[in-house]
Amino acid sequence: MFGVVLVYIIFAVVACVTVYYGVKFIEYSWNVIVSKKPPFVPANKAECAAVVQQINAFYPCANTVLELGSGYGGLARYIARNTSAHVVGVERMPASAFISWVSDKLHRVNSRTVWGDVFGYLKNMGGRVDIAVAYMGPKVTPVLADYSNKFDVLISVDFAVPEITPVRVVDVCDGYTWYAGKKYPHRLYVYEFNRG
Repeated sequence: MFGVVLVYIIFAVVACVTVYYGVKFIEYSWNVIVSKKPPFVPANKAECAAVVQQINAFYPCANTVLELGSGYGGLARYIARNTSAHVVGVERMPASAFISWVSDKLHRVNSRTVWGDVFGYLKNMGGRVDIAVAYMGPKVTPVLADYSNKFDVLISVDFAVPEITPVRVVDVCDGYTWYAGKKYPHRLYVYEFNRG
């Protein structure tokens, strides 16, 4: 009897792992091959800590933070745990958004995940947020300048917004993000828009 139960447990674990990696493969393929968007790359611990340090040092009164392209929501939850801000993560890939939503519930932090397109969310968002944090790739990040009326501060991880001078560039750590055959050093680019 125990052997049969063990076989079922092993089968269930293998099935869950297969589904998980299958969904990741589909999402990766959809992002990179079909949509020509950057692949999902989570921010490392040093980048997460640097984002929080910038918020606490320069914007301690920030009430709302929007993480754009939040993936599994690790950075959004890290910001929520280590600042006083309410954090909303926006992720367009359904499996990533679902995993992030479940993690939000399990971690019980002041963070929530919204499933949707980042630019559609910004376009339809009423009002503005204090800070937007983005780790979106060199082809997508420049579009954020078109939505600068939606946030007071933009913290872009690894990718600069051309044509706009940041108020600060923070070298985070050794290492880089590899995208389309080019190395992008781990940095934060901090922009301020219409701050009162």
